[in-house]
Amino acid sequence: MQKHAFFEKNQYNTVFAPLPVDREESLYYDRECAVIAYAEDFPLLHYHDRYEVGVCLGGEGLLISGDECMAFKSGDVMFIPPKVKHYSRSLFCDAPCLCRFVYIEASLVKQCLENLKISENDNISLQIPGVITKSEHQFAAEMLTEILSLCDSDSPHKAVVAAMRVAELVLEAPRWFPTLQRPAEAQTSLGSVTSVAEYISLHYSEKLTSADLASLCHLSESQLRRNFSMSYGMPPMAYRNELRMRIAEELLSETDMQVSAIADRLGYDCASDFCRAFKRLRGLSPTEYKRRWRHD
Repeated sequence: MQKHAFFEKNQYNTVFAPLPVDREESLYYDRECAVIAYAEDFPLLHYHDRYEVGVCLGGEGLLISGDECMAFKSGDVMFIPPKVKHYSRSLFCDAPCLCRFVYIEASLVKQCLENLKISENDNISLQIPGVITKSEHQFAAEMLTEILSLCDSDSPHKAVVAAMRVAELVLEAPRWFPTLQRPAEAQTSLGSVTSVAEYISLHYSEKLTSADLASLCHLSESQLRRNFSMSYGMPPMAYRNELRMRIAEELLSETDMQVSAIADRLGYDCASDFCRAFKRLRGLSPTEYKRRWRHD
């Protein structure tokens, strides 16, 4: 499938990526593995009007989906609801990861939910993790992986069965992923703070202030901190710092990048600032973290 997107300097762009398929066809899927390209960052965002399920069959990669930045590896499953901005890339330039993707028509999933006497709830599907790992959620990962086997079959009902699998995932989300379900009182502020979280995920290496972020959603700084903390459990700048640390952990454990290069990638003025921040939030220096991770 062609993923149409483009990039301009210091700006992320999002475009709708239509599939090369008749709109009346309810199920579209990659017949062979897709090679996920390597990129330095996540400049190419796109979205679809269908549910997207991707299974990593080899290698390792990173996915940004909505307001999340997540690593994935062989056996993990990516789940992306309709209209959610996303982009995936290989973690290593010399070892691209291989994935297969399936795209299920949203209206068919809605019909399946109605048959289950469940009203479609976008907030539920948006609270399913973008990467579902077999180690943490084995049943959910295996259920979605089965969709690929179904696509390779001659079953005339595979589109309906695939949609039913997605509907079952949405139905069971509060039970399977309880830590991701946000309280009802947080929903009113979710739209505004989600756009801020998404912006942070795309611009984590830039010099951001609370005032900059508050202006994005037309809130005061105190309103933004309160609403953001209600939805994400921490203020926006702490969220940015935590995202930096998660990416730093990936780079320290999975690459041979020097600490100074990682500090520069994450937007720190110097390596010493990065080292102090990492030790404060992780209890180890970057060098100690790399040594301990490789020893384990």
